[in-house]
Amino acid sequence: MVSFEELVYVPEFDSYMEVSRARDEKLNYVSISGTQMREEYFNRGRRLPEWYTRPEVSQILLEECPPRNKQGFCVWITGLPCSGKSTIAKALNSRLRSMGKNNPS
Repeated sequence: MVSFEELVYVPEFDSYMEVSRARDEKLNYVSISGTQMREEYFNRGRRLPEWYTRPEVSQILLEECPPRNKQGFCVWITGLPCSGKSTIAKALNSRLRSMGKNNPS
């Protein structure tokens, strides 16, 4: 196994370096965690900063990781015959449409 240390971006040098070195030299640095990417960028439809990745890559990531309000979902309804599954599905469909949600089927 090859171990490595986290790299952080140091704006002063427009470069990346190991976090321990940046701390030792008391440099200001920035980094983005996977959670930050999802919550602060992708879920809000924001592009990643240019210091993090090229704009083309950021655009592809935005398209592939749409915000939660643009993602679909599935509702699985099970039950015995004649127990109201279709009735519930129709009511749910009607409610979602009244909220402005689309139903592609």
